[in-house]
Amino acid sequence: FAFLELKNTGAATIDLTGLSFTAGINFAFTNNTRLAPGAFFVLARNAALFAAKYPGVAVSGVYSGKLNNGGETITLTRSYANASGL
Repeated sequence: FAFLELKNTGAATIDLTGLSFTAGINFAFTNNTRLAPGAFFVLARNAALFAAKYPGVAVSGVYSGKLNNGGETITLTRSYANASGL
């Protein structure tokens, strides 16, 4: 049932294109992935198990790897090839 939830608490839409988790879990955001103000982006390890436990909550993506219940560092990076305008 492991999952990770991102929330945009700002007033502007966030472009997640080119971002990827590279430590702790593995997941790359596809082109034109945007997160509107107040919106959530839910990553689950297993979408079917997540949906069974949390019906009605949309899974935005499935990550690989495994989160450590004892705590760990996860790393979110941006590819310089896709970082135009930064």
